[in-house]
Amino acid sequence: MTISANKTHKAANVMYDLGPLRLLIQGDEQQLKKLLVIFLQTFEQNLLALKKAVADNNARQIEFVAHKIKGSAGQLGAAGIGEIAHEIETMGKEARLENVRNELDALEESYLQIKPALEAEHSGSR
Repeated sequence: MTISANKTHKAANVMYDLGPLRLLIQGDEQQLKKLLVIFLQTFEQNLLALKKAVADNNARQIEFVAHKIKGSAGQLGAAGIGEIAHEIETMGKEARLENVRNELDALEESYLQIKPALEAEHSGSR
């Protein structure tokens, strides 16, 4: 079976590429839809947890949650979100929290930009 892996989408300057994930799941679109739902739900849960960790100045929790976000973004080929999450993870690891709120805002903005496109992928309107 041949599966196209070169389909990259751009949502308001936020890129994602589901090609590698499609290859991993061997083109199973139902599985892809399930994974997109899981990503959308867990991202929002993780974002809330990250906001709480930032509000609490909890560097270890910031590092932990940002690491989870980075991993899930990587699975979806959302490199921009992954890069921001990596920066936040590093800030938590090094307890450099002075600019973490700015990065958190950038992470949320990037997610809100890509969310409609991912929801469209899920509903099959792409």
